[in-house]
Amino acid sequence: MRDKTAGLTFASREIIVAIIKKQTILIKQSIYTLDIMNHKALNKTQRKNKR
Repeated sequence: MRDKTAGLTFASREIIVAIIKKQTILIKQSIYTLDIMNHKALNKTQRKNKR
């Protein structure tokens, strides 16, 4: 199978790799934030249920 990025220059590949890495970091941060929010919501629900 032929490499789809064969036509790209090395610089273009580097830029694409950098963008993918940045997006991956942003996604991980979003998941982490959602995880924290989920924990807070769970704790709130558990406190409410203890009453």
